[in-house]
Amino acid sequence: MAGLGPGAGDATDGGWGTRVLLVDDDARVRGMYADWLEPTYDVAAVADGDDALDALDETFDVVLLDRRLREWSGSELLAELRRRGHDQSVVMVTGTEPDVDVVDLSIDEYLVKPIYESELREAVEFAARLSSYDGSLHEYFSLVSKLAALENSNVDGDLRATDAYADVEDRLAALETRLERDRRSLAETHSPQVFRKVLD
Repeated sequence: MAGLGPGAGDATDGGWGTRVLLVDDDARVRGMYADWLEPTYDVAAVADGDDALDALDETFDVVLLDRRLREWSGSELLAELRRRGHDQSVVMVTGTEPDVDVVDLSIDEYLVKPIYESELREAVEFAARLSSYDGSLHEYFSLVSKLAALENSNVDGDLRATDAYADVEDRLAALETRLERDRRSLAETHSPQVFRKVLD
C-alpha cells in the first residue's frame, strides 16, 4: 500500500492506475461489474478462490470479493489472503445481509446484492482511497463503513444492545481520540500549509 502523504492519492483519484481484482463465480456478474468499472479502473476478473490467490500481488489496490464462492467462502478466502500478507482494501459483495460478525471481517466495505453501478463505483473509489491511508485512519473509516452497513440492514433484534456493537463504538471512540491527538500534533509541528497538504 502507498503511504499517506503528499501525492499518495494520485492513483486513486478516479483515474486509470488503480488495479481491482474482481472475484465472483457468476460469469454474468463478473462481466457486468467489469463493464461498470473498466472505464475508470484496471480490472482483472477471476471465477474462484484458487485463481484469486494465484493472481493477487502487490500491484492490486482493491479486491472485490463475493462472499459465497463455490470452492471457497468469501470469508475463508479473505482469511487466506490476509494470512499470506495481502493487505489490499477489500469490498465484499454478497446476497446475505450483514450480521454483527461483519465487524470482525478484515474488509472495508460491505455491499448487499443487487447493487447499482453507482454503488459499486463509489465503494471501489472509497476502498482505493483507503488503500492510501495509514493504520488508524484506514481502520477508522473501515469501522464507520461497517456500522453503516449494519444499520442499513435487516439485522434482527436491537443492534445497539449487542456486545459486538458496543465494542465497535468503543473502538471508534478510541480511534477518534488517537486521530485527534495526531491532528493536534501535526498542527503543532508543521506549518498550516504543510498540514493542509497532508490532509488533502
